[in-house]
Amino acid sequence: MTYFWVALVVAVFANIMSNVALKIGVHSVDMKGDKHTFLSIIENPWLWGGVILAGVLLVSYVYALKGIALSVAYPSVTALSIVGISIISHWFLGERFGLGKGVGLLLVAAGVYLLCQNPDG
Repeated sequence: MTYFWVALVVAVFANIMSNVALKIGVHSVDMKGDKHTFLSIIENPWLWGGVILAGVLLVSYVYALKGIALSVAYPSVTALSIVGISIISHWFLGERFGLGKGVGLLLVAAGVYLLCQNPDG
């Protein structure tokens, strides 16, 4: 059972880092809609990193589903990723983080905690 929870944690981290990598990568893409745009997407290491991490997310999440109820796994991955993305985007991307967002994220984390108290039903 422990390996399934490890896989779920890996899925959360892969989700967070995939989204951050895609956000960073898209800022360096010239969106003119021509051949140059396509080449700048193909040659962008941040976008490739985001895609690879999305693959890690998929594989680890599917594995976690073998041993964790869907009603616990999906909300956990989604909610914890929201919390992580909000914090990382504030620290590294300069996105705003006010009191309301902080309280909301604490409530999301508390919800995941309560959801996982009886993960089998």
